[in-house]
Amino acid sequence: MTIERVIPPRKQPLSVDRIHVYVDGVVFKNPPHPAAWSFLVYLNDEKIFQDSGPIERPQCNEVLAKQEALRHALAWLNCQDRFSDYIVIHNDNLYLMASMNWAHRAPDNEDYKPLWMECRRLASPFPNIQYVWITKLKNAECRALTLQEIKTPRVLVKTS
Repeated sequence: MTIERVIPPRKQPLSVDRIHVYVDGVVFKNPPHPAAWSFLVYLNDEKIFQDSGPIERPQCNEVLAKQEALRHALAWLNCQDRFSDYIVIHNDNLYLMASMNWAHRAPDNEDYKPLWMECRRLASPFPNIQYVWITKLKNAECRALTLQEIKTPRVLVKTS
C-alpha cells in the first residue's frame, strides 16, 4: 500500500489582478548634470500609467535616483483605489531591491536611509508587495522614459 502526499493548492483567486511597476532613475556623472526618475505601471500586462520627473537634489547618485523613482511610484499607488493586492516592483538595481525586501533593516549608507524609510512607509498599506531585480534590458522602456525626461525636462509655470 502506497501513501500519496497531496499538496493543497495555494489559496488564490483564479483571476488575480497583478500590478507590475517598473522604476528607474538616471544620473549623469558629475553635478550639476541632470538627474531624473520614471515609473511605468502595468495592470495584467496592459500599461495604465507612466510618469517621470527631474531630481532637484544637489548631490545625487544612481541609487538615490532609483529610490526617488520608487518613492514616486509608491506615492501614486497610495492615491489609487485598491484595485490589486498583488504588486510587483521591478528595478535593475540589486541593492535597492534587496534593501526593500529587508523588512526592518535600513541600508548602511546614511544617505539612503531617509528615502528608504519614506519608501517603507509608502509601501506599508500593501501587504503583498514584492521587489524583484531585473536586468537593464528588461527595464529598457522605463530607462528610455527617464532619459527622455533628462533630454526634454518639463517647464513648470507658476500661476498667480
